[in-house]
Amino acid sequence: MKSLLFLSLFILIMSCSSTAQNMEIKSISVSTYGGEMGYVDSIKVTKDSIFTATNVATDSLRNRSSKILNSKIKISDLMNDSDFQKVISLKDGKSNMPVDGTDTALKIETAEKVYTIINADNSIWKRIVKDMYSIQR
Repeated sequence: MKSLLFLSLFILIMSCSSTAQNMEIKSISVSTYGGEMGYVDSIKVTKDSIFTATNVATDSLRNRSSKILNSKIKISDLMNDSDFQKVISLKDGKSNMPVDGTDTALKIETAEKVYTIINADNSIWKRIVKDMYSIQR
């Protein structure tokens, strides 16, 4: 009976720690895309790198991309656990692309799943997008 109880407790502890590890955010990225010129501007932050890219379909001379080592930006500073839980529960907002506007997508990658939220009308979502774009400036 003791060994069965111990085994059950062990399995419970392992499953909880596995779930917690899988919820760790691997990367956060923001992309703004659309418009008449086929514009894409994006930034992705991981634990050790920052990737940026700008592409314009109508003018390839304006296309740029870079990758730099990340020693300053912590993912947890961009999005804490509470923010993460709130953001992944958001619904996508209305698209601006049908009238040649741009849409903005916030993408959060964990070990288990990739969450993408587009044009959310939420203060936390807007702050994270603003903070991400301020990194590349």
